[in-house]
Amino acid sequence: MGGEGAMMQANQMNKYNKGQLSKRKDRKWSIVGEDQEKPEFNLPGATPEILEKIKQEMKIKNKEIRIKRLILLILFMGVILASLAFVLMF
Repeated sequence: MGGEGAMMQANQMNKYNKGQLSKRKDRKWSIVGEDQEKPEFNLPGATPEILEKIKQEMKIKNKEIRIKRLILLILFMGVILASLAFVLMF
């Protein structure tokens, strides 16, 4: 059967790559701490009015993006059609 050598090479590379991964748990002296404490944030709650405002802003922004993309598509197609017409004329 063919392919055994390729499979063995792939397995060896997987073992090698796994060995190259960092061992953060082994480095207790590093800057990356093992703190289990959760940071406390005082974030305001999202009210339905704020969520509705964000939703409306996103709808407007998405509509603007859609219009810009449509204009670019039309311009791009116009350039392609014009160049195609120019090539077919000669």
